[in-house]
Amino acid sequence: MQVGEIPGMTSQPFRIRTEADVLALVPYTLGFHPVDSLVLVTLDDHKRPFQARIDLPDDLDGLSEVAEHLAVAALRNGAVRALVVVYTDDECVGEAAGDALVETLQQLGVPTLMAIRADGSRWFPLGSGGADAEGTPYDLRGHELSSRAVLDGKVTYRDRAELVDSLAPVDPVTVEEVLAAHDELTDLPSDGQELLLESLWLMEQVRLLVAERRPSDALGPVSTARFLRAVANRDVRDLVWCDITRDNVEGHVTLWREIVRRSPEDLVAPAAGLLGFAAWLSGDGALAWCAVDRCLCADPDHVLGQLVGDALTSAIPPSSWQPIDPQSLALFAG
Repeated sequence: MQVGEIPGMTSQPFRIRTEADVLALVPYTLGFHPVDSLVLVTLDDHKRPFQARIDLPDDLDGLSEVAEHLAVAALRNGAVRALVVVYTDDECVGEAAGDALVETLQQLGVPTLMAIRADGSRWFPLGSGGADAEGTPYDLRGHELSSRAVLDGKVTYRDRAELVDSLAPVDPVTVEEVLAAHDELTDLPSDGQELLLESLWLMEQVRLLVAERRPSDALGPVSTARFLRAVANRDVRDLVWCDITRDNVEGHVTLWREIVRRSPEDLVAPAAGLLGFAAWLSGDGALAWCAVDRCLCADPDHVLGQLVGDALTSAIPPSSWQPIDPQSLALFAG
């Protein structure tokens, strides 16, 4: 399940007036166009939006469980009104999924303002008994939110698989160069002055690249390898983690995404964990899940990856995050 707060909606308000507006909002917030998915968009008492998406189950008997997952996630985020979209070209599946979610929301006291099915080119009202069999055509290419995404440099992927691929290695040669550079580095000590000095160097570089938001221009094999060696130490990684804030999170997403794409599989877990946290804090739950999957695939016991995964599964809102004081870390003890 992908969950998250909707980025960009506070600083640039967007008013939902039509079904087409909702259909444009979903890929804008998720970062990809859903397929065979059940999507829930909600508002709280302060009209702050929240969205969640989950794959439609192969077995219709699983719809009640899927609906409950989405509804509980919405309640944890203060939902008082809901919009439901089922992405499928199967009318029977769409009606069953929509009914299950609307009914679950109603039982929890959350009214549904709109419920539709969309097949990629037409949308259909749910619960109409087939009265609108032809549906209503829609094309998102000229929509305001699609234009805003282009102007903001925001990439909207064709589907979730393409989003996952966006974290794949840039090319085998680059990854091999990073691995070779890493093999040339000496091991960092587990504590002491050398570790502290390397940590201070890392933070200086991270803050510079985050501020510039152009890490691809500066990340050569040696610097990438040195980053990976440093964050493999839990205390150093936690120092970077503490430095990720709501003010600089977009720069961190850009930086760690680039590092993940240059990382050998055996070294990627700490960088992917940091990317997962940064993506979650920015409200990009879909990217956060992709990063968590990459992290835990490389290291199933990685603590930060597990923590971010738990936050996503429990639909904990990023607004609840309280920054950690770096001075409390073991790196600065004594």
